[in-house]
Amino acid sequence: MKHEVERGAKLLDVKMPGWAKKIDIDHLAMDEGVYDKSDPNSCGCIIAQLYGVYDEGLAELFGDETLVDDADHDVAVPDMAHGFYLKSGPGRFGRYESPMRWAWLRKFWVDQIQKRLV
Repeated sequence: MKHEVERGAKLLDVKMPGWAKKIDIDHLAMDEGVYDKSDPNSCGCIIAQLYGVYDEGLAELFGDETLVDDADHDVAVPDMAHGFYLKSGPGRFGRYESPMRWAWLRKFWVDQIQKRLV
């Protein structure tokens, strides 16, 4: 998961230089796909904070062909390969998208953000 996040951060470095400065870490929730900057209680994932809506951000980053139904998320698609989303379905110790895995995904993104803010 850490390597996928590093890959995603490098992609954002190219596609949206300065992206890390636009992320509100206090409102970073990797499992939230919509972000409303005008709402002080709104939380969102990396893509939602940068593009407003997860699917619109994916289309911007990877093209429309990456928009797949959630049921198809058990195949390797660019959002998972770049650390923007977790693989769904049963894992060895439960569901892949467990709260603990979302927390790890968030931690790896916070690490990448902080590297870029130094």
